[in-house]
Amino acid sequence: MKTIVLITALIISQAGFTQPKVKLYGYSREFIPGMVPQRDVPDENGGQSIKRPPVTVQYYVFTSSLAVIQPKEIWLAGHWYDVAGSELQSTPVLSDDAEKKQLVPSTNLKVMRIDRGDTINSNLKITPVLKKMIAANELVISYLWNGKKYYTALKKLFVLAPFHAE
Repeated sequence: MKTIVLITALIISQAGFTQPKVKLYGYSREFIPGMVPQRDVPDENGGQSIKRPPVTVQYYVFTSSLAVIQPKEIWLAGHWYDVAGSELQSTPVLSDDAEKKQLVPSTNLKVMRIDRGDTINSNLKITPVLKKMIAANELVISYLWNGKKYYTALKKLFVLAPFHAE
């Protein structure tokens, strides 16, 4: 009987030291501007004309976890980015378009929206395991929890219907 209690106590104590389970939700949406210029307009100082892409891609990234995590970097669209900000969201999280697609289902877990920041130069230490994770997934997030850095990934981003500005 003492052995069973000891083993149970060891298992419970080990659960406190393991990485928290973090679920990722990732979406991309093309944003098509309403008025596309017919010609390239020079910049304010009369220099080179500014070429703007007619279509931009917006990304929506959410995490859900039992623990509050601190996101640090995002691997998205072939580049590492800083996290510009993150905030807790109430669930369910719905899209902001007319059809109101549910992005994150209702849950008791802590749901956080993560905003992509500036591109990071290659000062990140990329281990062979991380390199393999990057190659196999469209979205990778690094985060801190209890002072340690962890990674979690999402194989494929869900593509939302394009947004046409008027």
